[in-house]
Amino acid sequence: MLPPASTSADNYTTELINDSSTRLATTADPTCNLDFLKELSRSIFGSPVGIDLLNNEGEISISFGDAIETMSTSIANKFNSAAGTVSAGSAAETSGSDSLKICNKIYQQILGSFPNRYTLMHKAIAGTGTMTDGSGLVVTGGSGTGATVDVFMTGSTVDNITIAQVATGGAFIKGETITITDDDSNTLTIVINSIQTGILNGTLDTATELPIEVGDIFNTIVTVKNNASQTNVAGKVLDTIGDNIARTYLLKMKMI
Repeated sequence: MLPPASTSADNYTTELINDSSTRLATTADPTCNLDFLKELSRSIFGSPVGIDLLNNEGEISISFGDAIETMSTSIANKFNSAAGTVSAGSAAETSGSDSLKICNKIYQQILGSFPNRYTLMHKAIAGTGTMTDGSGLVVTGGSGTGATVDVFMTGSTVDNITIAQVATGGAFIKGETITITDDDSNTLTIVINSIQTGILNGTLDTATELPIEVGDIFNTIVTVKNNASQTNVAGKVLDTIGDNIARTYLLKMKMI
């Protein structure tokens, strides 16, 4: 889905960056690359239709793609470091390194949009029969043992699942499938995420991955500028005369 059309308060275009905007991109589709070339032409020649007057159009297109790749790599690197961990409620949530700020933003977004991801009931699926309310129900499957939970149901709908006893042996691992069984042998199954793993192991007070899932989309605003030494047809440096280009685009990154 395209973002809404720009208003006077926006400084980004309605264009999306996708794979064909990266290195060796064409200027035909998508239009981010073409948008940048048009604005560069406007500053150099005084008209956005002067793109064909650029004798290095291809090289500029490649540089545009390289700039996007560089920014994408920089963003990705924020997710690859243990420095991205942050304690809830700490001062680092609102200050400190970019990694901490990004971590907090994602945490808050998931909490607001998908709060169930932070609960044991997230993606609980009926197995055998229809589960009923139960206390101290045994959790089997996975690498942990000894964990029990309390289950609250309304008919076939899971209202809540809370931890009664954390694992006493081994440790559950994210991605494992656990089974909860009531006194009548009815079951629920869950492919546990990072938060559920922490709940079952009793380790949420240690560094825990955010519950990011396949299909999640991260929207990032990136800005591409002209080369600092770029001149217009009169030989004047664009940055010096205040006619420089700074085009801002929406980069959508989807988890696969």
